[in-house]
Amino acid sequence: MLNKPWLVACAAVCVTQIARADTVPNVFHDVELEARLRQTQIDAGAPEPAAFTSLGIAPFRTAQTLSPPDLSFSIAQTFDGLGQARFALGVDFTTLQLLRGRWRGEQWHLSDYKGNHNHRTIARAQFSIAVSKGENDHDQSLRIAPAVRVVLHQERDPRVHRGIGSLQDCFERNVGLAEDERDATEALGRRRDAAGRVLDDPAAGESEREAARHELATVEPLWAEAVEQYRRALRELVRKGMAVCREDPELTAYAWNSTGYAIGGSPTLRASNGAMDDLRLHGYSVWATASYGFDPHGRLRYWMPGFLGSHAQVLLQLTYRHDQLLLRPGGQASSDEANQYAASARLRYGKSRLNGSLELALLHDDFDVGYGDTYTAITIGADTQLHEGLWLSTSLGRTIARERIPEETLLRLSLQWSRF
Repeated sequence: MLNKPWLVACAAVCVTQIARADTVPNVFHDVELEARLRQTQIDAGAPEPAAFTSLGIAPFRTAQTLSPPDLSFSIAQTFDGLGQARFALGVDFTTLQLLRGRWRGEQWHLSDYKGNHNHRTIARAQFSIAVSKGENDHDQSLRIAPAVRVVLHQERDPRVHRGIGSLQDCFERNVGLAEDERDATEALGRRRDAAGRVLDDPAAGESEREAARHELATVEPLWAEAVEQYRRALRELVRKGMAVCREDPELTAYAWNSTGYAIGGSPTLRASNGAMDDLRLHGYSVWATASYGFDPHGRLRYWMPGFLGSHAQVLLQLTYRHDQLLLRPGGQASSDEANQYAASARLRYGKSRLNGSLELALLHDDFDVGYGDTYTAITIGADTQLHEGLWLSTSLGRTIARERIPEETLLRLSLQWSRF
């Protein structure tokens, strides 16, 4: 008898479990069972470090709600009209990257992600850390933010849904599914199961049992080899499919501007003199983001994108930053601790590889010394894919209607690279 547990498991799941033909084609169902989740990342949008949002140095105040890549690195540079420049470095990783080698996180397959909402929430959790340094005489502070952001929902997730724009649709369009290997394995499996049923039947005669034993001895090694060949074919299919589908235009167009919800937060460590030995805990930031993708039924199998559904997205965010160094009212460019309340809205328009943003934010800075400043900020910018996994985000903003501080112009640049 066969004594390899993984072959038995594969037979039970990959071969004998036949998915309903009206929902899941058989071979792609087996692809989901074989493909590791970390192999199926999609490069649909610029990764946004949660720590940059916490520190207030992200190109846009309103963050995305797109699932983050497993591992990404970022640099940012900000300038303002008052000469307060800052440079930042950041690294981001997901739960599965953090738990690689522990808790069997690296063993999660695409089927685990698709079939379990809790698995999706855990897999979409982003851990981020950024280091930011002031570059002028007025601000030499060193700031470090370890942040976490969780995407609670992503409506048009191509790794979950079917139909147009899904990962399954991309595989069917671009790579040949291993139908022949599956059919051969399934046929041998049926012969093996039939012989097993005869041996388990107490009413079977001795001649029938002998024939069944002979059949089982003949078929079982062939079946085991067919299962292994089929699994090899599935692994090769995943490799070829993701080489095409990671940046497939239809798939990324489906995913980049979907409806979703995310929350994030971070404590802030700060050294006012820029020295590591002066690093202390100072304040925190929390935020909640909601996005609307204009096509609320994008998750349906036969969804067809409308014009706005293909080209636009609206994001809304509420942010609270406690005890942060902010520009202080007065005649000179200097900073002081303040609590900042912000409500922002961002309109994205374009395509997945190049889209522009228009953002409007209402802010109130409440300083510890007893005065506050309420103002509006308008920002325009763009996210551009330079190469697979490499994104450039740029923005130009202007504060208006400030009560106590001269209006300022802000230029922010961010370069992000994700490892796939």
